[in-house]
Amino acid sequence: MAGDLSVRIFDLPNEQQQQTFAALEKRGVRRTWLTETVSMMGSPNAPDSAPMLVSVKAVDPDVYPFYGQVTLSEGTLRDKLTADAVLVSEDLLTRLNVKVGDKVRLGKLDLRLAAEIWRVCVERVGLVRFFSS
Repeated sequence: MAGDLSVRIFDLPNEQQQQTFAALEKRGVRRTWLTETVSMMGSPNAPDSAPMLVSVKAVDPDVYPFYGQVTLSEGTLRDKLTADAVLVSEDLLTRLNVKVGDKVRLGKLDLRLAAEIWRVCVERVGLVRFFSS
């Protein structure tokens, strides 16, 4: 997450924490949720292969990232990342034998591969950080 402050929590915020977030928002602090987990992903194009464990990051495409940009094979994060779509890295396309436009199953969800993630570049004053997808 590219931001001035990152808070990692492992449960939903309690009432006091929600009040703290609300107070910060009233002061002009922008925030967003970023959820990371692991799940199984499989492909109908490779019915003989077992689903594989993948790292999943869920973001709000209207907000993420606060700094820098996400470069995709086509389109923008805001246009491509919809409720029925997923963006993946090149190595996952190869390992699942899929291409942009194909369907994949993430956990119990059937999703469309909307684009390939080429680069996630997060910039801050005097510092450039690159994250692999």
